Amino acid sequence: MSKNIGLIYLLFKFSAVVLDNSQSSSLHGYLNLEIASSSSTRCATRCIGNQNCQSFLLDKSSGICKLFNRGVDPRSGKDTGTLSVYTKRATCEDIGYVTLKSANKCLKSHHTPLSWINANETCVMEGGSLISITTTNMLEEVYNLTTATDPSLTLVHIDGNDFNQEGNWVYNNGLPMSFLPWDFGQPQGGMDENCMLLLNGKFHDAPCDSLALKFLCERLLVI
Repeated sequence: MSKNIGLIYLLFKFSAVVLDNSQSSSLHGYLNLEIASSSSTRCATRCIGNQNCQSFLLDKSSGICKLFNRGVDPRSGKDTGTLSVYTKRATCEDIGYVTLKSANKCLKSHHTPLSWINANETCVMEGGSLISITTTNMLEEVYNLTTATDPSLTLVHIDGNDFNQEGNWVYNNGLPMSFLPWDFGQPQGGMDENCMLLLNGKFHDAPCDSLALKFLCERLLVI
């Protein structure tokens, strides 16, 4: 395969987006790996071989290829941009997750029980967080997808805590939780139960470090 044909083949697997400096800076928060590379072909090859890589940027002046664990929405390109970022043409299923149509997110079930804190750390290491359930449609889709594959996933850790102020429930990103389908009598744990779990489609407060459960992670493919 010639050099030009190889480049065309590899870049067919990616969508090119031109970013301005501000957009590029936000992407660098998702930097996965930096490697020396002299060509887009080599950079693309390394990204394809790295499951966590969703996009890459080749800095030709330094000869450094930067791999990121987030892609860039092709609609976010700027006419005045100067930096070309290549995002994998990928689906949630390509990275071991399933697609959540109701929320434009990727969902993954973890079957090894962990505490809420350790579960969230596991999700973060994978490039995401415990799943934030924000609407009735999303709750129904999550519940149906997970229990269809494993009926025991009726009891799982999800995103949500009131660490900072009792009764003030927020997501991991600090945003307030406005969707709170509490089960009857919940929340009931007071200051001893500051983390969220999902039981039969309803929210419960629970201990953060002493209750080991299966859990659900989310992540995005693009920013």
